[in-house]
Amino acid sequence: MAKLTSLSFVAVVRGQGSTWNSPRCRCDVAVLALLAPALERLQIRSPNIALGRMSRRPGQRMDGLIRVSRHFCSTGLRDLLAAGYLLPHLKELKVEVLKDDTGQPWDTGSVLTVPGSKSGRPSSGTTHLALALGVQDRNFQLCVGASEQLAGKLRLANVPAGGSSIATFQSFAVAEQHLPLLQLLQRYQDKLTAK
Repeated sequence: MAKLTSLSFVAVVRGQGSTWNSPRCRCDVAVLALLAPALERLQIRSPNIALGRMSRRPGQRMDGLIRVSRHFCSTGLRDLLAAGYLLPHLKELKVEVLKDDTGQPWDTGSVLTVPGSKSGRPSSGTTHLALALGVQDRNFQLCVGASEQLAGKLRLANVPAGGSSIATFQSFAVAEQHLPLLQLLQRYQDKLTAK
């Protein structure tokens, strides 16, 4: 798998009896990076829902059941942080359903082109979104299935990052114990100071 450049997957499952979105059954980009470090294109899909095996509440329609299931199985933005740092060749990330707690419809698809540095060096044009994803050193395409409200927030994050936002990201990384994001931010600051 080390030479694999494109992958479409639902979750990394380790062991039996794992429940969805637990440490043993989730979208684990760090494990993918160990197995397939040359990935350039990654698609994170939602699991197929076996509607015949699911029970509905009285009065619940089938589309409501599908919506609840897709929300439960959706990928959180936290799982995507530092994906480009972990997968240094990643150029395209597609997420079928991005976790959205706003209650808005999830079936809208949004495509965002995240501008990166053509030189591979940090620049003043590095955006919040590029920095959080770890793709500030390359052009990158992010495709997400999300509500228009969440997609709008991602577009707002696609603006140049400043020193205060880096400090905010570092505080978040420490509080959440997100080691890849913390390493990414440290490397980014080291490159900025070496300029």
